[in-house]
Amino acid sequence: GYKFPKDFDVETFRKEAEKKKIPITTSVHIRGAYIKPVNVSSSDRAVPTCSSCHASNDTFFLMQGELAVSSEPNDKLKIMATSNMGTPLDVFAVISAIPKHLYVKVGQFQIPFGIKQTDHNILVRQGYRIGSNLRDVGIEVGGAYSSIFYNIAVFNGNRIALTSTDNNQHKGFVTTAGCQYKFLRAGLSYLIDRPAEARQMLVAGYLIASVPPISIEGEFDIGGYFKPGESLPLSEDNITSKGYFVGVG
Repeated sequence: GYKFPKDFDVETFRKEAEKKKIPITTSVHIRGAYIKPVNVSSSDRAVPTCSSCHASNDTFFLMQGELAVSSEPNDKLKIMATSNMGTPLDVFAVISAIPKHLYVKVGQFQIPFGIKQTDHNILVRQGYRIGSNLRDVGIEVGGAYSSIFYNIAVFNGNRIALTSTDNNQHKGFVTTAGCQYKFLRAGLSYLIDRPAEARQMLVAGYLIASVPPISIEGEFDIGGYFKPGESLPLSEDNITSKGYFVGVG
């Protein structure tokens, strides 16, 4: 025999109930590859000269088996945690200080350098340990204003072993700035890492042209190493690596 009050509104009640909930989103990313080496027979025991994930025999390789969990308690806070086959990757919180214009990210995350790549086996970056399968701990600030986007991050510079004690006294630094014009997005990234034995520097310019359903992206990387007190290694004699990649999707 219960009757709703005359001023009861079901939509208002539903909205109030939704405000009390904390939404949690989960996702799984799985990427596999079949690797067929060239000029290697089944009887050949040669070891590949590169230090990538490639094998000397044809094989299936699980490049990514990642579980992601994220939550947005409110419109100004996002929390993310990911794990790749049991290895912790992203564990960070993002605060939207000024929505769209300024955010602050704190925790363990991928270094925000150049185009965000999904393939960790791109050799132009491998020597600098900023592939998609590596993370570092630090703080990142970024955002966008009109057609210009930007970010800057300071991090430990200890990406070889995140579980070990940080031994990089001078830390690492990376910044990116660029512009979005219609279907074109161009940017320039600069990274300097300062471990005790030899500092490393990497610069990348990139361009993305996106006209759905086709997107073409390209990046050119140039960098090197130098000891503390030396000048920046932009001459040909001092460059450790230089390369480019182009992707079509």
